[in-house]
Amino acid sequence: MYITSRKEKLNEDEFNEFEQEIIRWSDDFVKLFKTFSRSELRLPKLYMWRYHTIQTIKHYGAINGLTTETYETLHKNWVKNPYRISNKKNVLDQIIKTIRWQIITTNELKKPTMLKLDCMRSLLWKLFISELDNLEQKLKHEKDIDSLCIEGIQNLIYCLDAFLDEKSNISSGILTNGEIVYGDARSKKGG
Repeated sequence: MYITSRKEKLNEDEFNEFEQEIIRWSDDFVKLFKTFSRSELRLPKLYMWRYHTIQTIKHYGAINGLTTETYETLHKNWVKNPYRISNKKNVLDQIIKTIRWQIITTNELKKPTMLKLDCMRSLLWKLFISELDNLEQKLKHEKDIDSLCIEGIQNLIYCLDAFLDEKSNISSGILTNGEIVYGDARSKKGG
């Protein structure tokens, strides 16, 4: 399964076989280890592997570049190394004291600076609300569009409808001249 995930190109049969391998593996993994996990193995990494790997490979190619190295490094620095330093008795207290000592000695207890964004400076793209239904219909008829994309557009339409209904009923001034106003950013309502 790992070797298949690293391949640069897969045909449709290989994708189907790979997807079945992932499903079997994840089901077996959960059955075996579910009783040992408080969360019953509801882990983001496992979820990503089970439900999104095939779409990711189809869309972006081989997953050679995907990594969890950042989290593994954090785990090593903040859990494994302090554990090795401990005498293996009352480990949690020793790890906490070690981390506290490291933070104090390296002066990492500084207050984080928060950046405040006063306005949106550039427009990335425009999507008129009146075009959402057309976009949804267009996506439904495309062959290569994932069902999650269509579901996302449907949810966006539903949320925008609910938002606009709520805001237009509650406060006048939110909707002016067919536009929705958010601070310094404006979005056209309608065409």
